[in-house]
Amino acid sequence: VQKNQEDSWVSEDVWRIEIYISLGILSMGLLAVLAVSSLPSVSDRLSWREFTCIQRSVGYMALLLGTAHALVLGWSGWVDPRRYVWYTPPSFILACLLPLAVLLVRAALLPPCLSNRLELIRRGWERPARPTPHSVRNGDGVTGLKL
Repeated sequence: VQKNQEDSWVSEDVWRIEIYISLGILSMGLLAVLAVSSLPSVSDRLSWREFTCIQRSVGYMALLLGTAHALVLGWSGWVDPRRYVWYTPPSFILACLLPLAVLLVRAALLPPCLSNRLELIRRGWERPARPTPHSVRNGDGVTGLKL
């Protein structure tokens, strides 16, 4: 109205703001679920499996949505050279480096060859001890060291 434009509706900005707010609300809701589930009165009533499931899956989802929220904030600013003052990336990129690193490491641990092994370790599995070349079995089956 102030610029004497009849149609000031910029569809890209409207979509960006809608996505930005939606991701922020979803992330905040998941963080609230995490906060409530970590209260002592609530966590005492949950089994260990339920607690870790909530903390692990909801936590990573909240981190993903929060990071996406911050990245959508700077939608078009990633490639704008005016935002790189003194060759430093914009603050929203710097704020997203650590969460992106966590999400990338998590994605690297998702293949079944790694995730199945990690799940076994979380459940208490230990690799069987290998006999060393210097150990011998005594008469009662106990392994000891050669002298």
